Amino acid sequence: MKKLLMLGLLLSLVMPLSAKEKKEAPLRKAFSNIGLSAGVSTTGINLFVATPLANCLTLRAGYTFSPISYTYEYDEFDPIEVGNTSISVPALDLNGDLNFNSGQLLVDWVPFRKGKSSFYITAGLVFGSSRMIKVDGQFDPNDPNFKAIKDAGLIDEIEIEIGDQVVHPNSDGSMDAAIKVKGLRPYLGIGFGRAIPKRRVGFRFELGAQFLGKPEVVSSNIENTADIDELSDFNKILRDITVYPNISFQLTYRLFKDK
Repeated sequence: MKKLLMLGLLLSLVMPLSAKEKKEAPLRKAFSNIGLSAGVSTTGINLFVATPLANCLTLRAGYTFSPISYTYEYDEFDPIEVGNTSISVPALDLNGDLNFNSGQLLVDWVPFRKGKSSFYITAGLVFGSSRMIKVDGQFDPNDPNFKAIKDAGLIDEIEIEIGDQVVHPNSDGSMDAAIKVKGLRPYLGIGFGRAIPKRRVGFRFELGAQFLGKPEVVSSNIENTADIDELSDFNKILRDITVYPNISFQLTYRLFKDK
């Protein structure tokens, strides 16, 4: 009788502990919750939506846009000789854009503590425009000096330097150039923080890299073999820049309470 009483007392102590452990550590089922996040990174402003696939796997889909642009005047031109007259080339208004606008599809894997650790490894794909940096410009068509050069048919005498290379404007005085990379780029990173936080609001930090492929300069203003050969030397330098680092800070929000 005493043995039965002792066994009953022991079971009464153990069973609540087991139930408490299960309550404190519920398994996260696939698509059982949604996390939202917004942040900034070296690629721009990031927006993500996340959902669990398993206790240690989370699927994320997001979009990044980079509102980084700059304008400046390019005025390093040599005068154009028209007969016995020397005409100064007017300044060229240039606009540059850092174009990291892209979508992302990523999977976070938490390798420690059965998916409950804050450390994670992420991998996936980035897809968007292949023209990572764009530069375009236009001479003022009403400028008297530009009109004189155009009327004399000497627009091809105007030289614009891109790095150590030289290109010429189009017949209407416009020009464009871009650094081209892969439109579909692999991504790999590590970080701390949960895409779907334990509390309603959380924070995460991520360090990763996009693999760009072999970047190259492209321009519609390249018309002859000499320009192509010169530009290919610049492309050789760019081919060594095949990875773009990503440092990201994000504020996360859990939409539903875990059951």
